[in-house]
Amino acid sequence: MSLSGVSSVARLVPRLLTRSKVSMSQTGSVRSLLIAAAPRQSSRSFTRSYWHMCTPASETKSVLPSAEGAAWSKLCGCCEMHTSGDHQLMEFLTEEIKLEKKAHETEKVTTAIPGFDMEATGAAVTLTKKLEGEVVKVKFNVNHSVDSEELGDSPESPEFEEGATMPPLVSKPAFTVEISRGGRTVIIQCELQSEDAYEEEGEEQDEDKFQDSFQLMEVAITSGGEPTEDTYVASGQVIDGTLYDMLMIMLDDRGINDKFAHQLIELSTNYEHTKYVSFLEELKKFAASK
Repeated sequence: MSLSGVSSVARLVPRLLTRSKVSMSQTGSVRSLLIAAAPRQSSRSFTRSYWHMCTPASETKSVLPSAEGAAWSKLCGCCEMHTSGDHQLMEFLTEEIKLEKKAHETEKVTTAIPGFDMEATGAAVTLTKKLEGEVVKVKFNVNHSVDSEELGDSPESPEFEEGATMPPLVSKPAFTVEISRGGRTVIIQCELQSEDAYEEEGEEQDEDKFQDSFQLMEVAITSGGEPTEDTYVASGQVIDGTLYDMLMIMLDDRGINDKFAHQLIELSTNYEHTKYVSFLEELKKFAASK
């Protein structure tokens, strides 16, 4: 047996000893490779607005117009091209942009993952690695990737009490790995694990228990192109446990592992924040346009 074969077997043994098949019940509905995932509800209105979090309520009452003063026909006194609502929106966005940029000034920014070339178009990001005889691509989209469920669903939650520290927003997008060689492409849809995924299922944390940072949701193989409605897709819920582990090893051999997952989170979080600030700036330009 070759050294690479011994290495693969060595990595497979702990997985087989710790679990015969990964539990997929905590993932909810399976994401489809063929159908775009529906947008998830976000608590962004409570968590993203540093301006509202840092400004006393008495000072924010005049930020948004009352029902009587919000008529679109009412023009702002400083110019005849904008409504009073546009002017107030511009004031709010000016402060919000400053606070968003300031909040990330001291943070470590990850703009790339070693070994991968990055290409971004809007909210979509593609990471590419060229190996001997094959190409590996990792694709993800930062839209709807920020979750803040740990903050609670309303400002009345304990986390929103005065003096409470607001945890940073983290982007954890689903991602797709495409491995192409010999005219065929294996497509693996992956989803990052939440830190309390096992706790939610009532399982106790065990130092000896193996837990991946991400899980396989679906697997497909095509003749080099994108999957179509006719492409067979195997669900991670039903494939054999050993096959599941071997696919994880196949990804690990190409650098898609726990370390990569953490780097992906850091990269996605930074990129999502960059796009959010750009969104605020474009919205400000629109409000200021004549």
